[in-house]
Amino acid sequence: MDIQVNGKRVHAATGSRLINKEEPAVILLHGAGMDRTIWQLQTRNIAYMGRQAYALDLPGHGRSEGAPLITISEISEWVSDFMDAAELASASVIGHSMGALVAIEFAGNHPKKLDKLCLMGIAEAMPVHPDLLDAAKRNDPLAPELIVFWSVGGEA
Repeated sequence: MDIQVNGKRVHAATGSRLINKEEPAVILLHGAGMDRTIWQLQTRNIAYMGRQAYALDLPGHGRSEGAPLITISEISEWVSDFMDAAELASASVIGHSMGALVAIEFAGNHPKKLDKLCLMGIAEAMPVHPDLLDAAKRNDPLAPELIVFWSVGGEA
């Protein structure tokens, strides 16, 4: 589904099921350099378990318009804006890696909008590989491919 958030088109995967506003909502947040497709199987399962599923493409990722947001705080506020645009009073939020950092920030800033919180792939320190940082500085579109390479145990 596509929805307007702050004047930009945002894409969210819903698990191939029509949204039923009577059901509880679940928002899934991807990590840096990724998009909603990391949640493909989970989104479908969540949707068919009687929940509204929203695997978001953050701004500048996947099918969503706009420049990527720079800080975790900005992304957290954007998630709140998404919820307002989607008319969601509250939701459970699942975050992976950078998305988990966003979820923590969101929980702290918007506790009344949060039902449950699930954090995946997170640690006390979340260093980013120097090659990925260099690719991001160069605005290199291959940065997501580097993430996939590292995730399967390779070294750049």
